[in-house]
Amino acid sequence: MTIKSKRAELCRLEVEYPISVLDAEALQSLRHSGLIEKTRFTVAWREHIWEVDVFAGEDSGLVIAEIELRHEDEAFERPPWLGVEITGQSQYYNGSLARHPYRRWATARSTVAAG
Repeated sequence: MTIKSKRAELCRLEVEYPISVLDAEALQSLRHSGLIEKTRFTVAWREHIWEVDVFAGEDSGLVIAEIELRHEDEAFERPPWLGVEITGQSQYYNGSLARHPYRRWATARSTVAAG
């Protein structure tokens, strides 16, 4: 389970912890919007680890890469496969995608975005 703070340009408070399948199923009744389906991959690039989310279902075609930095001024090299910068663009947040799925507003081609 991941809980994230509301909007922020570069830095957001994020808390993650594992929950059981039974707990996840119980929480389904609290959901008021669409379901986010994605597979997360970790990719090592230079001195950092990128989390690459490949979305499915209503958000199929969207791929978002995210890097966790030690501080927001930390320098890093952009991998050549990285696409456009989307940091701070709220339409890419999970909550927004749940209400307004990517397939409804995106072009047919896949997008790799950084956020």
